[in-house]
Amino acid sequence: MAVLSFLERVTDCMSPAFLAVLNMSAAAAYAVIAVLLFRLLFRRLPAKYTLPLWAAVGFRLLCPVSIKSVFSLFNLGIFDMSPIAEGNGMAFIPYDVAMMREPKVYTGIAAVNDAFSGSLPVPDPAASVNPLQVWEVIFTLLWLFGMLAFALYGAVSFVKMKKRLSRAVPLARETGIFECDGIPSPFVWGIIRPRIYLPFRMDETGRRHVIAHERAHIEGGDTVIKPFAFLLLAVHWFDPFAWAAYFCLCSDMERRADERVFADMTKGERAEYGRSLLSLASPRHGALSPLGFGESSIARRIKNALSFQKPAKWLAELVILLAAVLLLALTTNAADKAAESEGMHGATAVPGGRIAYAFSECLYMTPLSSYHVPEEGTGELYIRAGSEFLIVDAATMETKKAFQDLSWDSIAFDEAWYEQNLFAEHSENGWSLFRGPDISRYENRSYTVLDGSHLLLRMDDETWYVKLGQHGGTHAGEPYCWSIYRLERAN
Repeated sequence: MAVLSFLERVTDCMSPAFLAVLNMSAAAAYAVIAVLLFRLLFRRLPAKYTLPLWAAVGFRLLCPVSIKSVFSLFNLGIFDMSPIAEGNGMAFIPYDVAMMREPKVYTGIAAVNDAFSGSLPVPDPAASVNPLQVWEVIFTLLWLFGMLAFALYGAVSFVKMKKRLSRAVPLARETGIFECDGIPSPFVWGIIRPRIYLPFRMDETGRRHVIAHERAHIEGGDTVIKPFAFLLLAVHWFDPFAWAAYFCLCSDMERRADERVFADMTKGERAEYGRSLLSLASPRHGALSPLGFGESSIARRIKNALSFQKPAKWLAELVILLAAVLLLALTTNAADKAAESEGMHGATAVPGGRIAYAFSECLYMTPLSSYHVPEEGTGELYIRAGSEFLIVDAATMETKKAFQDLSWDSIAFDEAWYEQNLFAEHSENGWSLFRGPDISRYENRSYTVLDGSHLLLRMDDETWYVKLGQHGGTHAGEPYCWSIYRLERAN
């Protein structure tokens, strides 16, 4: 029981973080697709033109918010970002999706949304457990265990390699270069002070080419980029787009290092460089090694060395301009568009795919109030947003009142609690002149406390917003019902 209690506390704390990671993965997926298409279109150009674009993917995987721009990829006509926009962030998966009566997720493409949302289980009011809440707990735990597995893999790889490299000896007349027995191929190892490790008995020509290649990795900052990319992959390990981005990034770093070496070589010298690469075609360190660069994709790199050509200056400048525009497009969010008003009871675009309610009917107003009973509406939206309940201006979306850090505990009640806590006048005979709406026809009744003066009642499939007042005189401070509004879904 202690273990289950601990896991429950962990998932309660980490579920919001997991949903944030899912939303960052969703945004990054579009960036990955765009970069892959750019690489395919300009596949004959040097990797130095495409490698910086992976920074946009890293930004999306790391940062949940961004500025808005008319240049954003998400301004394209195929996207509908109105239900996804959440301030400067994007919520493809609403943070309260597990609490929705009709769970919805968003892809940014309206035609695809229904297909994804239709696969989600709908909660049964009569059931004791919401299946989507169970899924959220299970997937959060799997995500945490996956990150733990990555951490263990990285730690074990580091310890094993550290032990193997303890037998390395410095190469004569060279700084930061070591020879080591028991390594199949050369690689660079380390972050702050990276070192180059070579197998013993390499020929002089091959050694010269390898050292130049590994130094190109160091000069290009690859020894920092790759560990950082590995950490992002560890967080987004469940995302196939993150894996594709990681391996393509590693490939582009290898290509760029090669191109730095043979950029000024003749065709014959590049052929010699290719023969050096061929001699290294042996078992090597995998791409998942978080700190090292092994020799990978030998055949592709040899082909690249033999076919390499410097692009014309005008073409290079054009590609740089296109890459800069694409980088801006992938790292910014869609600009706000003027919303078309459809009335309080029509479809309302609410940021982040949150659950929004609008006034439907005034069920009760205390006779003590001089405020008129609203008939046409209150001009407000009532929005459930994660652990918050917001009352916002329907026209400007400006927050007028916010209830924060809500646990959303739902407490069942009966007619006795209803009358005693909301409508009892506490007179000597216990009878109240104020009678609330009849609730006898409702089978499932529960309430959620927003604060000391506000409640939400769930009456079967209806939602009631209750505002409380406080008695004065001899019963000063005791609550009583001031008003009850029935709310209806506005999105």
